[in-house]
Amino acid sequence: MSPALHLVHPGPVDAPTGGSRYNLRLSMALRARGRDVALHRVDGDWPSPSADAQVRYAGVLASIPDGSTVLVDGLVYSAAPAVAQAQARRLRLVPVLHLPLAEESGLQPDEARRLEGLERAALAHAFRVLATSDFSARELQALGVSAGRTWVVEPGVDPAAEAPAGDGTRLLCVAALTPRKGQDVLVEALGLLAAREWQCRLVGPLAHAPGFVDELRQRIGSLGLSSRIGICGPCAGADLESAFQSSDLLVLPSRFETYGMVLTEALARGLPIVSTRAGAIPETVSPDAALLVAPGNAQALSEALSRWLDDAGLRLRLRQGARRQRGLLHDWPRQAGRLDTLLHEVGS
Repeated sequence: MSPALHLVHPGPVDAPTGGSRYNLRLSMALRARGRDVALHRVDGDWPSPSADAQVRYAGVLASIPDGSTVLVDGLVYSAAPAVAQAQARRLRLVPVLHLPLAEESGLQPDEARRLEGLERAALAHAFRVLATSDFSARELQALGVSAGRTWVVEPGVDPAAEAPAGDGTRLLCVAALTPRKGQDVLVEALGLLAAREWQCRLVGPLAHAPGFVDELRQRIGSLGLSSRIGICGPCAGADLESAFQSSDLLVLPSRFETYGMVLTEALARGLPIVSTRAGAIPETVSPDAALLVAPGNAQALSEALSRWLDDAGLRLRLRQGARRQRGLLHDWPRQAGRLDTLLHEVGS
């Protein structure tokens, strides 16, 4: 068996978020390869933890044997640079950077600068930094992390049945309901298409930004779309698979993404995509499988959805493109092998 690898995660590792799915699936695939992976849960309001949460995190790291390689979710690692500094000589700390802290939407400028300062200080003590895309790796250079200290392991996908083609009117958005994911833009875009035939489901956790969710509900009601836009909450397992299989199009109106796991999950089912050109999205999806628009632009998103609804030929071409990209996706065992190789190269 390979040397033990430790993973420090904020809260339950099976939480319905992209970062949690990445951490869990990668660790499961590493275990399947014969590597011992120890999971350590650190509860707290990350990345704005209480003093007690930081003490718990420091205690977890202190309990790990000298010389161990420790993957630490970026929400935890970047929020507590003093803890990283105290343990960096004893442990090989590898933050898993799903999203730079300052890139979260809706932050006030002073808060964004504070979080960037914390992250920059913490990353200075990292042995390596694990990025989830080439785009994310380039972003890390602006935070002082050289390419030589960066590992890139993109998310994998699970094999899935191809979703049956429908008439194009069944729209699906799978993402935590937060300002960064842009469901407010999608609601406005759909409001411009109220005279058209469509149904849309918003699937994802509701607890990350409850005020935002309340505003979404109010806006949906004011547009008279309550019977057509469903806020469904988080789904997993068979329920999530059913949502994919009964949809014609994935819509992801994000304001920023460092990868966008749901995009490849949709492509694994042959579903075309309407999304934005934010962050890594143009590098994650092929242009023959998606229509991409400027982030935050409800009019542009509405026009892309209108093209999708109006043009049967376009729908067919995008679906054919999604099928082609489906055959090029990498599964979790392959991606775990990539990380395992990187770990072996440094003697871990």
